[in-house]
Amino acid sequence: IRVERHAFGGVFQAGVDVNLKDKWLVNFDVKKLWFSTDVELDTTGALGTPAGFKKIDDLDVDPWVVSIGIGKKF
Repeated sequence: IRVERHAFGGVFQAGVDVNLKDKWLVNFDVKKLWFSTDVELDTTGALGTPAGFKKIDDLDVDPWVVSIGIGKKF
């Protein structure tokens, strides 16, 4: 089984920087990703099937990515 490694998809992103004392800041960021790729089965050597990879399913990936950071401006 192999999963196609190249896919395109959409991303939604929102975030905010909060300035603190002495040029310090806190950052909060949220991203939502969407993409789909193919799952294929290697049929080489199976009886009665053509050699090569055959698509057997779609893999939908749609995670939320949340991050918090701290930084200092120079």
